[in-house]
Amino acid sequence: MIKASLTDFLKMDMKGKVITAVELPRYSSQDIYIRTYKRALRLQQCVAYVNAAFNFQLDASTNYTVKKKPIILFGGISSTKIHAETTEEFLIGKALGDPLILKGLKLDKINHNLHCEHFMSSTLQTPSCDFSRG
Repeated sequence: MIKASLTDFLKMDMKGKVITAVELPRYSSQDIYIRTYKRALRLQQCVAYVNAAFNFQLDASTNYTVKKKPIILFGGISSTKIHAETTEEFLIGKALGDPLILKGLKLDKINHNLHCEHFMSSTLQTPSCDFSRG
């Protein structure tokens, strides 16, 4: 059995190999929130045509203030993954429980990060960027 970090795994030649187990490390901190979402034709056994992943370290005692730079990723919006770095920087030190912060995050800031390409998804006959326009 070979053990490898994610970085090493992504570089590995998988020809003739089978993945038998995946071990994810535990965070020692209890204030880390990770959420993933996908939009697909159905919930199971279907390739997502749009997906998103969020990793935040929050202080619940101060209205869910973002403690350090979060990670926000989108897939299926362009030909490559999108890392919403401008939005991540904006959120550092902000209280997510504050309605004004959430209003400021509405699609103007998020769309600025997305840099959508109007490409046709293999599962949809409409541009996959349209989801961001609500």
